[in-house]
Amino acid sequence: MIWRPSRTTSSGNMMNTVRLTLRLLVICCAAVSFAQASSLEKLVTQYMYDTYRLDSATTSIEITRTTLKTDDVTPSQVRFQPLSTGEPKGPFILIAEIVKNGHVIDRGQVRLNIHKFGEVLVTADRIRRHERLAATKFVRKRMEITSLQEQPVTAPDAVSGFRSTRNLPKGKILTRSALEPVPDIEVGREVSIILDNGLYVLTAPGRAMQDGRAGQYVRVKNLSSGKIIVAKVVDARSVAIDP
Repeated sequence: MIWRPSRTTSSGNMMNTVRLTLRLLVICCAAVSFAQASSLEKLVTQYMYDTYRLDSATTSIEITRTTLKTDDVTPSQVRFQPLSTGEPKGPFILIAEIVKNGHVIDRGQVRLNIHKFGEVLVTADRIRRHERLAATKFVRKRMEITSLQEQPVTAPDAVSGFRSTRNLPKGKILTRSALEPVPDIEVGREVSIILDNGLYVLTAPGRAMQDGRAGQYVRVKNLSSGKIIVAKVVDARSVAIDP
């Protein structure tokens, strides 16, 4: 009697073959990725991280274009020279030379785009100019700060005692230039106007016409006479007229 494999057995063998093929494809793809990571791209990236002491947790490097024709090189075969100056941020250019057996066999530009990231404060909602700030008005998020021209604020408690210098839309990264200390007296605040000449003390109700801090002179409206005077800020509740 001749034994013949059943359809079930054949199907099972076929599935095993498919699984094995898929595993081999995954292994091959991983090998290709590793080879690519060991080529010029990896050497460029490592050069930038080492030379400029960049942190891989906050910096990513993208090669946007290269005129080099050689890609499969070892560290001893490649030399780099920065063409760009200043902080490596945004577009950056390197000159690369490939040397084999003591001879330069390839030379060209490597154009990079260097992305910077950071954990920064971002507005949770719209903030108006001169609005007092609090940690609850912000969320701390990882954001790209490559094109940011000002220093970002990173700590929630750094906004305590400050107000906004301008209108800020929702989702805006908070920077130092958007902060200013809350003045002791703000426009519209009702204050006591004090006149002390050493013999007697006179007081009158007033309303601040300007922001001011202790020691500064501001315009104040005398609510009794309707006149606008200039007085020195004493504290958050009073101003003094020079005798």
